[in-house]
Amino acid sequence: SLTDIPTDIADGDQDTDTLAFLRLSCLDGQVPHYDLASDEWDCADDQDTPTTTLDWTAITGIPADIADGTDDILSEPQVEGYITNGALDLSGATTLNGNTILTSADPTLQSIQCAPGETLSASSSGWVCASLQALVDADGDSILAWDDCDDTDSAVGSNANDQDCDGIDAGQDCNDFDPASTTITEDADCDGTLTAADCDDTDATSTVIATDADCDGIVTALDCDDLESSTYPGATELCGDGIDNDCDNDVDEDCTSCLSSSWTIGSSWTQNNSSYESSQLPGSPYNATNTLDGNSSTFWLSNSGNLTNEWIIYNLGSTQQIQGLRISNGQHPFSMRNATLQISSSLSGPWTDVLDFTATSQDIVWQPFDGFVVSSQFFRLYMHDNYGSAHYIKLRDIEFDVCN
Repeated sequence: SLTDIPTDIADGDQDTDTLAFLRLSCLDGQVPHYDLASDEWDCADDQDTPTTTLDWTAITGIPADIADGTDDILSEPQVEGYITNGALDLSGATTLNGNTILTSADPTLQSIQCAPGETLSASSSGWVCASLQALVDADGDSILAWDDCDDTDSAVGSNANDQDCDGIDAGQDCNDFDPASTTITEDADCDGTLTAADCDDTDATSTVIATDADCDGIVTALDCDDLESSTYPGATELCGDGIDNDCDNDVDEDCTSCLSSSWTIGSSWTQNNSSYESSQLPGSPYNATNTLDGNSSTFWLSNSGNLTNEWIIYNLGSTQQIQGLRISNGQHPFSMRNATLQISSSLSGPWTDVLDFTATSQDIVWQPFDGFVVSSQFFRLYMHDNYGSAHYIKLRDIEFDVCN
């Protein structure tokens, strides 16, 4: 029943016309308008937007500087005049951030007359005149108060080279921002532990004596001997020192030499009886003790026909650590050939093999044998054979390389 519907609406499609699509250029005060008669868009005056016009002359009370229409700019003399002669006229009760502002009209200031070189300064008793020197350098040491570690003491210097004002120059202070810090003189590595209590005062990561008495890098709770620096878990076993260096409950294990040693003989280390020698040539002076006299002219001979499994025992009197032996052999073919050094905890055994070796048949020449370290009181030289004689085995001398 509606009539005069615009065709753009009556056709039922979705139009997306915009003002740009309309290609209109309207004047000020005009709006797009749809003309039913022509079925087109055009520009028409805006009839329903109210506007108000007020004549300038109808406004009253306009300041002259604005009313004359001129954009005013203050001159330099005008600005100086305002600053010099136009002081703020504040009431006595004026405050800023809760603090009363002191003005020239304040009666306190009216009663104070400061001398040249003085300025007003607030004190516990009120406002007083004070010299600028006293305010910025009270101790007169030529260091301004804000740069002075103590502006009441001229003997105390600037904070320029002593930020924490502890009296220690920055170059000697471990931490120049902490007055409680140590100094390089007493704590070279600046780890907070004094030299006398530090295991290594050149290494800030080192342990301290309080928790590592021997300063071996292992704290007391983990060290099997915190009084011996060569002893700690993982240490190298020092052969011949009689100490469990690596804390594994074994002494000198897997050692083939000791720290120091010396070739040693003891005339009482053996005896001429069946407890110490397997046999000797009967009715002769060729007995076991001859092997310990250091005399190459004397020697030991096994019983005639005893050509294998002969032995001599050496009792060193107490447990000794041995890293070698040397023998002076008899002449060929009586010379001892293949032999084994054995140890035991008693004279009667049982015996444990330490070293198998073969001696040459060279006569009166020291032949050393080493590559082991053992500790024992009883040693046995077990001789397996000779160089072919059908009569006996011959040995001149023996010495032991005893660890010191």
